[in-house]
Amino acid sequence: QYPVALECAGSGGSMSSTATGLAAATASVIAAPVLTSILVTPAAPAIGDLSSEQFTATGAYSAGPGHDITGSVTWSSGNTAIATITTGGSALCRTTGTTTISASSGAIQGSASLTCLGGGHDE
Repeated sequence: QYPVALECAGSGGSMSSTATGLAAATASVIAAPVLTSILVTPAAPAIGDLSSEQFTATGAYSAGPGHDITGSVTWSSGNTAIATITTGGSALCRTTGTTTISASSGAIQGSASLTCLGGGHDE
């Protein structure tokens, strides 16, 4: 029985409603936090050939705390002849050398250096 008029303000994100005989109500639209950077850890491990290292990706956001995003990023190795990496962030050294391990989500990327030592041992 009460006419209601809704009006939306531009891209700012507020909406107000009024009803005849009732108080006006205002609700704000809050933007979701945006991923701003990715921290890959450990930063520079050194492991033996045929050994593996678990990497973790932590996302920093425009608002709020960081979150573990290891399972939702795309992992890659700069040189797959030296080390490969799984979709879950586990790197396997194949031969001696150093490569860059990267985690990306859209245009945001973080990386760490992985050194693969000869002899199949961790140091």
